Amino acid sequence: DNISITFHPLETLYIHEINQFQDSVVEMVSSVLSGDPEDWIPLEYGYQGYRKTILGPGGVRLYSGSPGDLHFNISLPGHACQLAGAERLKDFLAYSAENRGKARRIDLALDDYDKLITPEELEAQFHSPNAVTHIKEIMGVKKSKRGEPELGGATRYLGAPSSLRRLRCYDKNVESGGLIDAYRWEIQERKRAAEKAHHDLLNGDLGEVIRSRLVSL
Repeated sequence: DNISITFHPLETLYIHEINQFQDSVVEMVSSVLSGDPEDWIPLEYGYQGYRKTILGPGGVRLYSGSPGDLHFNISLPGHACQLAGAERLKDFLAYSAENRGKARRIDLALDDYDKLITPEELEAQFHSPNAVTHIKEIMGVKKSKRGEPELGGATRYLGAPSSLRRLRCYDKNVESGGLIDAYRWEIQERKRAAEKAHHDLLNGDLGEVIRSRLVSL
């Protein structure tokens, strides 16, 4: 649902070789998204210390130009991940692992069309004396339009915003305007947790990996 990979070129490379490396990553991502490397366009701003940004298909971004460092980052938002599909995303993850790419963030999503557990029930289970979890806090959000309180969607966040792993459970039917009638479970994994998710996704079935990582919270 969201993937961020930072590539670390060898320090022995010359500048033109680093640029060629970046170009090869752009070509790989373009292939994954059925796009053209020539369609990427430069933006006028950087991001989190990077001075340069180029925008590719599906909203994917490449950030580069970090002062004093050679690394660069590729970030695929949810729309880009959907365009790619599970198999081609796995190809990209494999390419990243083979080319000095380190996962900085990976978001995994699972839709529960049977609606077995509501966000409210998740909170109730979290507070149960029998609950087994590493997470220490849960936060609830309720959003609705004026005059339509019954159409609001409840969301529960398990874990703090700064946590390496954070779970979000919400009514996707409300957010999608009725297109996806399911409760969506999303787990955001950052830094070390993202690296572990990267490894697991390369070596296991996608559905099983998502379920196991959800349960491991």
